[in-house]
Amino acid sequence: MSWHVSGIGKPKVLIANLPAEFDRVHCEEPEQLIKAFAKDIVLASLEHYPDDMAVKVTASGSQSKEHRPDKDRTKSVNSLDIKIEPLWGFVE
Repeated sequence: MSWHVSGIGKPKVLIANLPAEFDRVHCEEPEQLIKAFAKDIVLASLEHYPDDMAVKVTASGSQSKEHRPDKDRTKSVNSLDIKIEPLWGFVE
């Protein structure tokens, strides 16, 4: 399974809209828990941005099971990427 969230805007608008994007896709555990922590990190980070600063947020993750036949296929392998980028020089 995989998920992706992105947004560009002012922090307060992103804080209001990104939770629905994170919640749009339901994943198997432990990916769902990891995604919830990613949402908390993104929202906490945006809380401390200046209100007038534009910011670009991207977050994504995926989960797969072990593919080698000699290994325990019940174990999950997760990847996670979070990027929070101030947009300097943003003109309105």
